[in-house]
Amino acid sequence: MMQKTLAVVSRQLRVAAPRFLSTTSSLKADLEVLEASPHVFHLKLNRPDRRNTFTMDLWKEMKSVFDRLADDPKCRAIVLSGNGKSFCAGIDLQQGMTVSLTISKTLEYIWRC
Repeated sequence: MMQKTLAVVSRQLRVAAPRFLSTTSSLKADLEVLEASPHVFHLKLNRPDRRNTFTMDLWKEMKSVFDRLADDPKCRAIVLSGNGKSFCAGIDLQQGMTVSLTISKTLEYIWRC
């Protein structure tokens, strides 16, 4: 009985932990944030059905998570990966991602992420 309870609590914590750092309010987060080991955080792009393509919301969420981890003294390293067959296929063109930034501002925006 106790093991089942611990398993349920553990599963709930795994689901809730990414939301602590995530800015996504939906049940299916496009970016999962896990503490892989002490001082190492694992960020997973979680859009395997779209080959982890980036949307503007995902860019903003990723920047927010990186900003929070930069201020977290427990974070010394970040591992970035993607769920599914691909790490990332680039920008999701079907989302109608229109970015009206100059090339230099775009590069600066990406660098800050």
